[in-house]
Amino acid sequence: MNLINLLIKYQNRLLNKSSGVLFVKLLKCLTWSIVTLVLAIALVNCTTKPVAPLCIDANPGTGHETLYLASNLGFYDKKPIRLVDYPSGTEEVRAHRNNEIEGAGLSIDQAISLPAVQENIKTIAMMDVSHGGDVILGKPEITDMKALKGKRVGVEATSLGALFITRALERNGISLQDIQVVSLELTEHERAYKQGNVDAVFTFGLAEIKLLVAGARSLFDSGQITG
Repeated sequence: MNLINLLIKYQNRLLNKSSGVLFVKLLKCLTWSIVTLVLAIALVNCTTKPVAPLCIDANPGTGHETLYLASNLGFYDKKPIRLVDYPSGTEEVRAHRNNEIEGAGLSIDQAISLPAVQENIKTIAMMDVSHGGDVILGKPEITDMKALKGKRVGVEATSLGALFITRALERNGISLQDIQVVSLELTEHERAYKQGNVDAVFTFGLAEIKLLVAGARSLFDSGQITG
């Protein structure tokens, strides 16, 4: 602004003289051009930058449907919140570690283990409790859990998968040594079952629904586990 004041003062000095009218006009134009440029820069710097949306993941599970319900009811309108979809909790954890999302709906085992490898993680709400939502589905000819001896059972390689299958087997008098554990991510459950790569699978959510429609038999669910 010192440069502008100097130019204006010099312009006024020249205006008191009878000569140099053309030069004065040019100087006047130059002065106001500089003033306009400075004001334009100031306005650009004062412009509010758009706020990046808060990306929250909700994998396709019954417990996360309330997030989508809130969106449908307009609770996120005019708010910087965006729901994104990852097909499984395993991929959610990976996305969070890669800073692709700021929040996620996770199973309790993932919510406990994630802070061990990443700082500033907080659990802000418990959205649901599984009471039958997690299941072991088998081929139609497998009538009960004891019939899984020697069979191939698909399980996601997570703490929840290990805990659930162990508890389910124990309640039926068999152990992990009695079955063939096949490590599968949630996105592989339906294909592995339909292609005959497994005889049974521990699953939930959309994969569970599709397999039941395909004729799979429910052998065990989380409603049968207490404590």
